[in-house]
Amino acid sequence: MQNDNYVPKVGERCLLKFKYGNIFDATITYLGEGVGCFVDNDKGKEFTFATEAIEYFKALPTEEDKMVDELVEFFEELSTSARYMVGGNRLAAEELIKAGYRKVEPISFDLFVRIFNANEGNLEDFYYELTQGKHIIVKDGE
Repeated sequence: MQNDNYVPKVGERCLLKFKYGNIFDATITYLGEGVGCFVDNDKGKEFTFATEAIEYFKALPTEEDKMVDELVEFFEELSTSARYMVGGNRLAAEELIKAGYRKVEPISFDLFVRIFNANEGNLEDFYYELTQGKHIIVKDGE
């Protein structure tokens, strides 16, 4: 077992990779000396394994991890572009905005209630205020 010595706790959901190549979205049900059990979260079945067959356990990525990965991938694609070499940081900023990046501002519960009450329960107006006020982000068509 490796991956920076990460070992999940019983009941914890994680990625489990075996040395022979299979990767599972797993919930650990037992982990002992030399043997363990997990539920394959995709199939709902429980399996037993020898710990020596494990290549690594890995914590599931958080939403922040996923966002960072998306940005890293975006920058890697951008850095191979000749346009980026010429346009530099400004082009990077423009491309981020085109890709949907928006600054999101936190909203207090009091402001949330005031916006809702000001729109007299009209959900379309309420939605518009929240999205245009940069308090939430919604993909087109959702």
